[in-house]
Amino acid sequence: MYEYFLLKTLNFEEMNSDSAVPGLNRDIALSIEIKIAPLERLHKFNQFTSTFVDKLRENTKQIRTLEKLRDTLLPKLMSGEVRMET
Repeated sequence: MYEYFLLKTLNFEEMNSDSAVPGLNRDIALSIEIKIAPLERLHKFNQFTSTFVDKLRENTKQIRTLEKLRDTLLPKLMSGEVRMET
């Protein structure tokens, strides 16, 4: 987890030096100094954030399922093909 969040903060998009084809200049990328926390702290960070990331994945999966259900049912409700009892 830590590595993912670390890479997200480095803004590689801003290091794009190619105009025609997006790319990352190797020299620019290698010139970035990164400080790494002690291994024990990284493990604690990963344990702490893993529950949040797992929940995020689960929520994203549920959102996709609900979007598909909405996209399937809404046209049928609008056309009267399916009716809801109140």
